[in-house]
Amino acid sequence: LSQQHLTNNMSTSDDASMEAMLNSMDPATLQQLMNAMNLNKDDNGNEAGGPAVGVGPEQPYAIVEPRVGMCVKTESNKGEKIFINICHSEQIPSPPDISDTELALALSTGNNSKYRVPLSVGEAHVELDGNNQACTAYDALISTHAYKQMLDRDGIKEFIIELTIAHIEHKFASQNLLLCREYMILKKRRKMGTLQPQRCRIVPDKKIRVMETNEAIQIVSSEDSPEPEYTLLQEPPSGKPEYLVLEVSLPGVRKAKSIDLDVGEDQVILVAHPNKFRLGLNLPYKVKYKETGAQFNRKTHALTATMEVI
Repeated sequence: LSQQHLTNNMSTSDDASMEAMLNSMDPATLQQLMNAMNLNKDDNGNEAGGPAVGVGPEQPYAIVEPRVGMCVKTESNKGEKIFINICHSEQIPSPPDISDTELALALSTGNNSKYRVPLSVGEAHVELDGNNQACTAYDALISTHAYKQMLDRDGIKEFIIELTIAHIEHKFASQNLLLCREYMILKKRRKMGTLQPQRCRIVPDKKIRVMETNEAIQIVSSEDSPEPEYTLLQEPPSGKPEYLVLEVSLPGVRKAKSIDLDVGEDQVILVAHPNKFRLGLNLPYKVKYKETGAQFNRKTHALTATMEVI
């Protein structure tokens, strides 16, 4: 296999030096550095770097539906075809902005304080390639912002692909899996098979206020504050759930700072300012309210809160 770039020439001298640095490293050193650029593991031993995925064993989870990105083809140490679906979601937090020079410096020094990439790798799934032959595919989930950077910057693209390969090898180390660093980015195929939803940890939003159990809750009535449309989902959907997921539609709300979300043991209160929406909701199960996580999607104007059931 030969490495195929989306563009024939690197856009800057920094991109060229970044590629040269990555290609010059032996696999063991490169994997060690890649692992250093990320943080903790989830319950399945999956690396998930960055400030909002994979932090702490008691953080709530969210089911993330990946969006199609690009497909990378390589092979294993056993000669098997391997496809890596680089997919993305706005629910995954973005890494900090960094120049290629700063990224190259972080790689060369092993200092991971400047750049950590939230990344989740799903389980392997068997698919049929274009020749109707069995192959193995892995889904690697990053933030939408990080994916857009991959499209615009060759240095970031090279780094995240190398990082993904190292993650897959690390996660499936018990299978003695090694992947070839010579890969091809497919032009006519953006994914291999069906992308699998992934279960990712999400840290609480700083705008969430935890209500004590003996706290009196008051909502100021206002005709100018209608109740928003919402859904309350259970995960898993049958039997007693492990999590409750509240999804609230807030059209017209543009910023998370306009939302006050108060979470108690068996109730939720949401107020969107100024006088846009208010919601008071009794929960069907008691939840670990101090561990609630929430995210606001500015494009869809929707807030999602994930609560672990006691």
